[in-house]
Amino acid sequence: MTKRNSAEEKLAQFLSDSAQQVWSAGLGALHVAEKEGSKIFETLSKLGETLETNTRRTAETAASQTTRASKETIDKLEAMFEARVARVMASMDIPDAKTVEALQGQVDGLAARVIELQEQLDATRRQLKAMKKKKSKKKAKKKTKGKK
Repeated sequence: MTKRNSAEEKLAQFLSDSAQQVWSAGLGALHVAEKEGSKIFETLSKLGETLETNTRRTAETAASQTTRASKETIDKLEAMFEARVARVMASMDIPDAKTVEALQGQVDGLAARVIELQEQLDATRRQLKAMKKKKSKKKAKKKTKGKK
């Protein structure tokens, strides 16, 4: 039995030594992880910040390009629409904005001239009325002189 006890004791000692080594390795790993963990965390944090900055820049560039492309497309569509409307209006003999503006200027000028002529007409009528009144007063004086 001593051989068996001796073998069991050796096995127990071996297991105890192995457990102690595993425990020591675990403590060493924990110490290294604590020490290196903060460095790794800082490195990961810096990498994350860099990645965020690059991603933001890329997104802003893409948004800017998309906005510019959209604006250019809208401008082209507006120009095409305006050209088509102008062709349709021309085929229907509808004047364009410049022609309407020129005609409006002419109408405004004619309206001002009508007002001016109306004022002249009113002034002429007043003069005629005054002349008739004066003439009728002269006739009335002649008749009263002739009767005396």
